[in-house]
Amino acid sequence: MVHFRYSYRQSVGLLLCCIGLFFASCQTEQNESTISTAPFTIESAQPRIIYAEGVGIEHLEDNTHRIWVKDVKTQDTLACFRLVPNGQEPLELSAREQLIRIPLQRVACMSLTFVGGLELLGVGDRVVAVSDTALIYDPLLRSEAQKGKIASIARHNVLDREQLLSIAPDVLMLDYTDYLRLKLSDMQDIQCFYNMDWKETTPLGRAEWIKVLGLLTGKGGTAEAIFTQKEQAYKKLTTKIQEIKKKPSVLFGQAYQGTWYLPDSNSYVATLIRDAGGLYQAPRNSGGGALSTEQVFAEHGADDIWLAWSSAYVSSLREFGQLQEHYTLFNAYKRGQVFLNDKRSSRQGGNDYWEQGPYFPEILLQDLMLLFHPTLVVQDSIRFWRRLE
Repeated sequence: MVHFRYSYRQSVGLLLCCIGLFFASCQTEQNESTISTAPFTIESAQPRIIYAEGVGIEHLEDNTHRIWVKDVKTQDTLACFRLVPNGQEPLELSAREQLIRIPLQRVACMSLTFVGGLELLGVGDRVVAVSDTALIYDPLLRSEAQKGKIASIARHNVLDREQLLSIAPDVLMLDYTDYLRLKLSDMQDIQCFYNMDWKETTPLGRAEWIKVLGLLTGKGGTAEAIFTQKEQAYKKLTTKIQEIKKKPSVLFGQAYQGTWYLPDSNSYVATLIRDAGGLYQAPRNSGGGALSTEQVFAEHGADDIWLAWSSAYVSSLREFGQLQEHYTLFNAYKRGQVFLNDKRSSRQGGNDYWEQGPYFPEILLQDLMLLFHPTLVVQDSIRFWRRLE
């Protein structure tokens, strides 16, 4: 099953903000990673969380940071991390706190989305391992992987413990569910950090996790400036939707091995569709569980637009209809309004929608606005979605 990893600002000085905004703007246009040649320094920054529900940041007097990772739904604390600069000892460290030395220099990532955030911060060269290098979209990092500088540590969701130990990253970044599934509590030599961004319920909440990545890598000021620019752009776009009265109905998802899993009403995707001026009806009585084709067709068979995630390369609408016999019965299919999120993808399986997409909430929103209400947006190029002909 593919998880929908659906799944914020204090100023740090005018000069730093301007530099960060310029960098973010360039990244928005090019969406390419930058290899840093600067020494491992720590920017002075104290970002605060505004939108994200699964993380909290506390800045302490000894120039360290306490990060709380929480369950988005229950708000129960999953872990507490203390970020301490290299060469410094914290004034005090409680038993509940896990010590992480910053800035991180060698990072292993179980999700390519984490890699995307590091790319945006200009520290993609600090990635030493990912779950599967074949799934990297960024051309520069893919080249580094081909040279053997980035290793695969969990192909087919099976962790290669010996490989991980030999790489010895400063941190293994993964979500808490994977931590439990992989039974990593017995690997005392590996420091884990839980990134729960995919559990966030809003695009801005998920994108705000870049502030956490910024603190971990010493790029807190850069991260804050990047996020502020994206937050402003996102809000500006949403104001254009307020007067829209006619909104298209939208189906998001597709069958996986004959079973459907659709976002609930309080999900990251549902929020994005609403903000873009679309209508999304969450599944009735599913509890977030599996759905039958019959139930999905009854609730979404008449929808105007179908947004599907791509698990295998499909070149045409006809090929998409052959994935499952019932697909051709949906109204959106008949009208040729089926879109896949693989416009920026590689033949090996890399997909920039999952890699850097979550850190570009304004582009995700703009793309959907172009699909739902094309006259509202000046931009005429869709970045992540491809219409099937």
